[in-house]
Amino acid sequence: MQTRTVEVKNVSDLASEREVHEFFSFSGEIENIRIQRDNGQSKTAIVTFKDPKALEIALLLSGATIVDQIVSITPVENYVPGHDPQFMQEVRNMDIAIHSVPSEDVPSNFEPFRQRKCLC
Repeated sequence: MQTRTVEVKNVSDLASEREVHEFFSFSGEIENIRIQRDNGQSKTAIVTFKDPKALEIALLLSGATIVDQIVSITPVENYVPGHDPQFMQEVRNMDIAIHSVPSEDVPSNFEPFRQRKCLC
C-alpha cells in the first residue's frame, strides 16, 4: 500500500480545516483532514489524499505559507484515517480504570442516581 498521507507541522492558529483544504486542493483529491494542537504551541494537520500521486505534489509545498506561517510537510507511513494511536492508548487506559472498580462498590457508587425519576 502506497503512502497517501502527509503531516503538516507549524500550522497557524488562524488556519482552519478550510484553509488547509484550499492549500492542498490542487495537489489532488483529499480524503481526510485532521488538525490537532501540539503541546499548546502550534498545530499539526494530517492530510490524507485519495491518490498516492497527490502526496508527491503536496511534498513540494513544504516551506510554503498557510495563512501566516511557513509549514513543514513530510510523508506519514501506514496512517489509517480516523485512527489516532495516542487516543487509542488513552481509551485502553480508561478501560483498565473502569474495570478496576470492585464490583461490590458499583451499587453504592450509583445509589444517588437510583432515586432520580425519568422525565421522559
